[in-house]
Amino acid sequence: MPPQLPLFVYGTLRDGDIRALVIGREPALTVARSPGLAVVGFPGKSYPALVSDAAGVAEGLLLTDLAAAEWAALDAYEGAEYERRIIMVDVDGVMGEAVVYWPLVAVRADSALWSLDRWQRNHKAAFLIEEARGRP
Repeated sequence: MPPQLPLFVYGTLRDGDIRALVIGREPALTVARSPGLAVVGFPGKSYPALVSDAAGVAEGLLLTDLAAAEWAALDAYEGAEYERRIIMVDVDGVMGEAVVYWPLVAVRADSALWSLDRWQRNHKAAFLIEEARGRP
């Protein structure tokens, strides 16, 4: 996967505290959307997954200045539940390619939509504590 492509984040990595924990700094950010996709709950988890949805539009951010070590940190954060794929994203009406972490398990397209605001209210604090415990 070409590391020069930006990363489209649609879930917990849209939160600045999570980006700081994983990457260690605030990368360059651009608001983006990906038509034909929806952000839904990952089965049995508090975080999301992407699914194909002809009527959907996934809202997210593009991270555009990531170094190789940061890609490695992101791979570790996403773990074995996701793989990198290339998708199309829209930035102010201009379509382009981006890398995304796509779920490896089958996720139903009719799963409940995932909300960053709801996750921040209900799960973020516990998630940060758990992530901090797992890091050296």
